[in-house]
Amino acid sequence: GIDIDMFIPYGSDLYEVCFPNKFPFFSKKRLLYAYLRRFQIKGILRASVVIANLEYEPISLSINKLGLDKDKVLNIGIPMVYWEKDVDEREHEKRWQFLQGKDFIVFNHARQMFRPDAYGVSKGNQEVIHAFAKVVEEGLFRDPILVLFEYGEDIREAKLLVNKLGIEKYVKFMPTMERKYILLGLSKATFATNAFAKTPDVGSVVYEALAVGIPIINNMEGLPTNHKFRTSPIIHAKDRNDIFAVFKDYKVNPLKYKRIGVNSRKWFNKNLGIELAKEYVRILNNL
Repeated sequence: GIDIDMFIPYGSDLYEVCFPNKFPFFSKKRLLYAYLRRFQIKGILRASVVIANLEYEPISLSINKLGLDKDKVLNIGIPMVYWEKDVDEREHEKRWQFLQGKDFIVFNHARQMFRPDAYGVSKGNQEVIHAFAKVVEEGLFRDPILVLFEYGEDIREAKLLVNKLGIEKYVKFMPTMERKYILLGLSKATFATNAFAKTPDVGSVVYEALAVGIPIINNMEGLPTNHKFRTSPIIHAKDRNDIFAVFKDYKVNPLKYKRIGVNSRKWFNKNLGIELAKEYVRILNNL
């Protein structure tokens, strides 16, 4: 087998390895999968270091199932270095021209997941839609817009909810695209929003908003008190009422949120960008 220096599970693949019986689509190739899975687990157990996002329940359940030595599991995040605007920017900026002139832009590029999936995970995006509908109802801004993506198990439900609330004139559903082109639109937003389910979700949507310096609203309830994201400028909100309260506060104090955006970029670079990459180099040099 292969000795692994550093193992970094990302997403939910590790959960599928540790809990295959929860996924009936493996049944047709169960024997082959059982054979391969045995070697995957052996490799993971032999890893010198495992980087794991223990706030993401499928990952923490998998780590516990494997019985990994706690000393080798590090919850330090994954370093991300995002693209800077380049020569192909002008071509792809065209798809975001509809944002010109908008005085309040709410961005949500998380998967549309209103209900728990096979992993027991949901996003609670409906809370963002309801909060934005209240912005429209109260006429807080001249020309607001909510940007959503045609992505996720509940995209149909999201469109039905938008229609039910009568805000379709103020909502734009974008097609899926490469993340770097999503960031072009995200960089124009007033607020980014992520997930408002019962468990905290501080994945790629949060990373991307911090990286481009846009205030990000997310449910942070349940994070350990010593978790690094506790020091971040992420704006905590549990539900539609909390989200709307932030939107309403922005109306009277926009400079406060511009400063949060600036601090978000600085915090990202120090804790999740180049500085975290340097920490990885130190870990690998010490193996």
